[in-house]
Amino acid sequence: MSTKCGRLMEVCIPLCFLLLGSRAIAAPPPLTTIQDEIFLADGSPYSGFVEIEWNSFETEGGAQIAKQAMRLRLFSGKLRVQLTPTTTATPAAFYKVKYLSDGRTFFTETWNVPPSASNLRVRDVRASLPGTVVGGGGSSGSLETVTIADVEGLQAALDERPRAGAGFVPGRTAMINTFGELDSVVGFESDCVKVDGSAEVCGTGGAPSLGAQFIDAETPSGTVNGTNTVFTLSQTPDPAGSLLLYRNGILQKAGSDFNLSAATITFVAAATPQVDDILTAVYRISGSALANSQVLCSTSGTATNQTTLISLGTCTIPADVLQEGDRVEVSFHYTHEGSLSGFENQLVWGGSALVNEGLPSTETAAVGRFSLSAGTAIVYWSGQSWGETSAMATAAGSLASTFSTPITIDFQAQLTSASPDTVTLRNFSVIRHPKP
Repeated sequence: MSTKCGRLMEVCIPLCFLLLGSRAIAAPPPLTTIQDEIFLADGSPYSGFVEIEWNSFETEGGAQIAKQAMRLRLFSGKLRVQLTPTTTATPAAFYKVKYLSDGRTFFTETWNVPPSASNLRVRDVRASLPGTVVGGGGSSGSLETVTIADVEGLQAALDERPRAGAGFVPGRTAMINTFGELDSVVGFESDCVKVDGSAEVCGTGGAPSLGAQFIDAETPSGTVNGTNTVFTLSQTPDPAGSLLLYRNGILQKAGSDFNLSAATITFVAAATPQVDDILTAVYRISGSALANSQVLCSTSGTATNQTTLISLGTCTIPADVLQEGDRVEVSFHYTHEGSLSGFENQLVWGGSALVNEGLPSTETAAVGRFSLSAGTAIVYWSGQSWGETSAMATAAGSLASTFSTPITIDFQAQLTSASPDTVTLRNFSVIRHPKP
């Protein structure tokens, strides 16, 4: 029985293969090898990925190629890949090739691969235009728009960066608003910007400090008699934790051996200093405030040949900048061109003339320096003026002044008689010295 079955199998197996062979089976498609070296524009080898994508198509030999994609890793620009030819495909087919590096698409191109027994370079398969993946009734390559979503990781990278807010203006100091967007600081070009993004006239905010100062080897005041527990420092430690208190060279522990309140040291009963004990304190104190002088205005003016007072330059101090105790220094320098007419110059503070000086036609210059001290709704002023040949003149006085509104300092001049002469404001400066 086993012999008959064995003989039956010997007959059936060849017959099965014969029957299968009677059906047409397409041979595996021939592959074309693309081998090349890819470089960046600066000559360095391209390192990253090459992603190749295609739609389904049929080869010239009848092999069915399924829609798929592959990703190759390129090291030092070395590219080698084998692909089924598409120039003889039905319907027309192409490969869409993306070059990716650092999570973004460098560029995209279209390949049309011909049959070839020898290796081809990228230039041999690159289509004339980059395009979409075609095939399965598609058309030839065409231009393609790459969206943000097409670039791997681009949207996430953009979300991590601050975006321009509604108040963003190019050429201005930037700040981060409450929405994490970039806005521009609002203010005058001469203002100072604080860390919160607000702007103000320089010098009106918190005054800078001399920095921390150190008190070394101080002996606290108080009687060391074995019963007194209260001692006083000459200044208040700032911060309180900077106090190092030694008793006979042994560091005492705050909260266990003593307590500090402002500048007062109180020992606990168990640590009361005994007769002949030596107490030594080392600590820091906050620095004293520094007042920075600021140049409010310093520039040149214009010229005039009129016989009425003309403004040749102005400087406006914004409202609420001057405070009681501040001092303002004003200086100016006029020149007189010609010798046919005398001339006058006038210094005006907030609409009121402080001084009006007339000089002869022979004078070629007029120079003045004035100092104004801010009081309570008043300024006290004094100054000197002189010329190249004219003697120095002095003046002083006081003037009601409101600091809650802008104050304009006006430099005016005129000729005393009609002539071709001119008076020119060469320079003027206004400097504020704030109180500490």
